[in-house]
Amino acid sequence: MAGRSRTHPVRGLDRITRKLDRDLVERPLASLLRTAATTAQRVASERAPRATGALARSITAETGSYMAKVGSTLSYARAVEEGAPPRREGRFFMRAAAKHVRREMPRWLDEMGRAIGARWSGR
Repeated sequence: MAGRSRTHPVRGLDRITRKLDRDLVERPLASLLRTAATTAQRVASERAPRATGALARSITAETGSYMAKVGSTLSYARAVEEGAPPRREGRFFMRAAAKHVRREMPRWLDEMGRAIGARWSGR
């Protein structure tokens, strides 16, 4: 059978293709990423040490197409997070935020799936 191919028309493929545009998933995914980023920002800010409050205030969230980023602009943030010599223990406020997001992610993914399902049904 080498060299021979068969084609089989798929009925309704044009309708499915119309439904599968970027907008179907893009809005629900953007919503999930915003939720994850702002939640991580809130948790990290709440857990950050508060000697002056500068570290907590410096934690920002940024989202874009298919990405979310949470972090601090302060040069010493990593040392506070992970600990620094000689005997400073890490505070792990960002790790706590990541753990919180991982715990909530299944629920957020379910919500995203329902949103995509509703958008699919409405097409």
